[in-house]
Amino acid sequence: MKINRLGIRPLLRVLGLSLLFYVGIYLCLSINGGYEPGKTGKIIQFGLPTWDVYVWQPEFGRYDPYYSKTDAWGFALSPLIKIDRSVWHKDIPGYKKTDSGEVVQLPPPATALWHPRMKHNVAVIQSYADKIETTRKNHDVGVTQKLYQEMYSQMQ
Repeated sequence: MKINRLGIRPLLRVLGLSLLFYVGIYLCLSINGGYEPGKTGKIIQFGLPTWDVYVWQPEFGRYDPYYSKTDAWGFALSPLIKIDRSVWHKDIPGYKKTDSGEVVQLPPPATALWHPRMKHNVAVIQSYADKIETTRKNHDVGVTQKLYQEMYSQMQ
């Protein structure tokens, strides 16, 4: 058998270095990550699940265990994302139910903790907000739709 002839140490060395590389990549991506809204399905409003939790996402990749919006990077990094969320970057609730059953919105995480995608998208929305509001007041549906299309094309 080739493994016996070559020895097990080189194989263990390669596996160890690969694991170290994998964890190192994740640490770099996690440092630059942030919180994004997510849905758990626990809070239902108007018959639909609402964005009721903020979940940590690495800089690249998206892992959503609740509604299958996981991309390739998120799938590859999912074991480390799960560990990260259970130890360091715990989910932040966005809503809670009171004893009377009323749903109360909780404050979002601080802006500094937002994911870069979320910061970018909020900045894009804010840059278009006044223009869109003006065209809506003027009942200019065509221009309003065009502005929305431009805005969405710039969002990540």
